[in-house]
Amino acid sequence: MKKSLDLGVNFVDTSPVYGNGESEKIVGGTISYLANRGEVMVGTKVAPGQTNYAGILHSVEVSLRRLKVECIDLYQIHWPNPAIPIAETVAAMEELVAQGKIKNFGVSNFSMSEIVEVRESLKNNSLTSVQAEYNFCERSIENDVLPFCQKNNITLIAYTPLMRGRMAGNKAQVELLQRMALEYDATIAQIILSWIVKNTGVIVLSNTKNLVRVEENFSSAEVNLSESDYETISAACVPPIERIDTKLILDSSDDGETGYRSAEEALRNCLGWTPSPQELGEQMLRGEFLKPVRLFKDSSSEKVRLRLLEGKLRYWAWVTAFGWDRKIPSIIWED
Repeated sequence: MKKSLDLGVNFVDTSPVYGNGESEKIVGGTISYLANRGEVMVGTKVAPGQTNYAGILHSVEVSLRRLKVECIDLYQIHWPNPAIPIAETVAAMEELVAQGKIKNFGVSNFSMSEIVEVRESLKNNSLTSVQAEYNFCERSIENDVLPFCQKNNITLIAYTPLMRGRMAGNKAQVELLQRMALEYDATIAQIILSWIVKNTGVIVLSNTKNLVRVEENFSSAEVNLSESDYETISAACVPPIERIDTKLILDSSDDGETGYRSAEEALRNCLGWTPSPQELGEQMLRGEFLKPVRLFKDSSSEKVRLRLLEGKLRYWAWVTAFGWDRKIPSIIWED
């Protein structure tokens, strides 16, 4: 973090759910060493289970103490909570602005209809930002969320841009990015980050524990893709989505990878997920967006397995909404 700040990074994003509060403490301790604290914007979030009015007012106090600040620059609703009316959540956020405990507020992982509902619930403030996954396996925000943000002067904060090191959805996409990297004397990561921020009003969150990668990611700002190369990448690096049998995924995955082992368990929501599989499933039935689940094709055994890597909640929401006979949109990763 200190290396990033010394280079000129001026936005740090965290959440109380990262390390059960430890991330906020680390951020608070690190930014306190700066001579001019005002040069860095700090964003944190409200956990899904705390989005009622009283929960938000309590949650912000805890985050303020951990971050060692008197005011949070950007306070975000980490995930939508269907059990709590959005109007109640928004009212609490506006109260925090009035009290001077937060400067701006945003949302994270909200669907288009939920973002619209947030804006319609506002009385005295505007929505500052929308945080969403954006990479070569998740580009659905280009259909609605991204253009909406650009039209309404809302900053889009893109997370997981490098797909936790996988970079792209398949080998052909990676090979294209490698060729582009050679042309620009850059790395694949720098090409991807440059591609993302070429969109107006988009900033990117690049997460790393490697000091070399810190400099590499920061230097991506110096890579200026041509319009033709941008369009070439945009056309080639589309998410490779397939429809996969839900029972095959369950049978192939280890117990810990799926969370639940039956639709009955998911409906009872024994693990206390927020939203619950049933609540998210109801949104799916209304036509709300679903990101594809991520699967890993394991060919090491005699029988090919498609293990669930990412999207436990989406998987079980799909099953509760559509049963076992409707195939789920998926992206398959291979070594």
